[in-house]
Amino acid sequence: ANTILNASDTGWEATLENQQLSIKAVNPMVVDKNEVCVLWIKKEGRFFKVTELPDDGVKNIILDKIMLANFKQALIIISIENKTGVLLPKTIEYTKQL
Repeated sequence: ANTILNASDTGWEATLENQQLSIKAVNPMVVDKNEVCVLWIKKEGRFFKVTELPDDGVKNIILDKIMLANFKQALIIISIENKTGVLLPKTIEYTKQL
């Protein structure tokens, strides 16, 4: 499995194995009740919203082949967003080049 997020850096442990992205909330960022933390990737200047990060427990998502391909050499981004109308990352809290 490829490590996408490291809990010591971000508060979430995320690994990618085949097409499954598994995200575990270890010590997640605290946000207002009308806000969420969102995982994005940026590839060739374009942002792709992957998923909202869990407040607790584990979240598993299956990536389609296009999204999976976008993960190669992508920039990983975590942002804090309002729960509605999230199109692009606004308040970027963390980035990491894969």
